Amino acid sequence: GINAEYMGVRSGAGSGVEIRDDDEWKVNSSFAFPKRKFRLPVLVDSAESKVVHDSVTEERKFSIDACIVRVMKSRKTLQYNELIGEVIRQLNTHFHPEPKHIKKQMESLIVRDYLERDANDRNRIMYLA
Repeated sequence: GINAEYMGVRSGAGSGVEIRDDDEWKVNSSFAFPKRKFRLPVLVDSAESKVVHDSVTEERKFSIDACIVRVMKSRKTLQYNELIGEVIRQLNTHFHPEPKHIKKQMESLIVRDYLERDANDRNRIMYLA
């Protein structure tokens, strides 16, 4: 256990080992216990939080786009589920992308003519160089 004499300094009539009701204690400000840590929550303004969230979301979109293009450049054609799995695997070290966000960025890349769906197999994605 923790020895009480390190945490507080007793002042008063009692100087023995016994703690009495009339003993007075003051905090020992130089006391440090390395095994006990306190985490204090940081208050964030909701407007500032929204700005930070939006910028993080925007940066993640660019990361997902770059990863999709990088994978498709090397593979040329992939099944939809294989592409989603590969993007998740590669981005997992940075953040955990959700499949719905990857799908949204894939559709964006199709609209921008980086990718296209195979006419015969709608689950096959092809890279347009």
